[in-house]
Amino acid sequence: MIIFNNVSLNSSGGSCAIQNISFRIYTGQFAVISNIGGSAPLAVFCLLMGQTPALEGDVIVFGSDVSSGLRGAKLDRYMQTVGVVFADATVAEDMTVGENVRLPFAIRDIPSKEAKKRCNEAMVLAGLLPKSRIAASALGRYDRLRLSICRASVCRPNVLLVQDAFEGLEKEELKGAVSYLQAINAQGISVVLFSNRLAVLGLLRNERLIVFDGESLRREPLAF
Repeated sequence: MIIFNNVSLNSSGGSCAIQNISFRIYTGQFAVISNIGGSAPLAVFCLLMGQTPALEGDVIVFGSDVSSGLRGAKLDRYMQTVGVVFADATVAEDMTVGENVRLPFAIRDIPSKEAKKRCNEAMVLAGLLPKSRIAASALGRYDRLRLSICRASVCRPNVLLVQDAFEGLEKEELKGAVSYLQAINAQGISVVLFSNRLAVLGLLRNERLIVFDGESLRREPLAF
């Protein structure tokens, strides 16, 4: 479970990004964090990454208290429980698709046979197994996004944090990316997606929507 309890955080410019915010995201839930003006979703993302201390309040992520920010070995251990997809859909350009997916296991004590099994299963779910030997640098935008999501989720983190990496996708590709995230969520992995795109919010209207209006939570539902 993710718990925000009366959390406040200032933006880099000194203004208040979020003020006295409280919400919960339950284990196995798919949540979408959006905003109507302001930088609140970015503030929430930074807090969940565990490196940014809250100005006040408590931030608990699956039992880890990250309210004061983490450093060193504590941060390393925490990040092994969190998968992250950045807005640029980061991948290792000089590696193949398969090597990218196997990369997270290099820092985890998981037997090679089990790691190989998980990698193959993850690539099947992503639709990338036939492309496992292709260089990541040769992938198009959609395949690159799927690879980034696959790599971030292959070790089955407690939560997958996904920034809006949908720029340039066609309508059907966007639907495919959202369906892929929902398939990962169906495996019991909590997913927190940060997006303001109405097309994305419309596809996820039945999921948990946490919408900010400026620095505060919006109480009225969005109309689609």
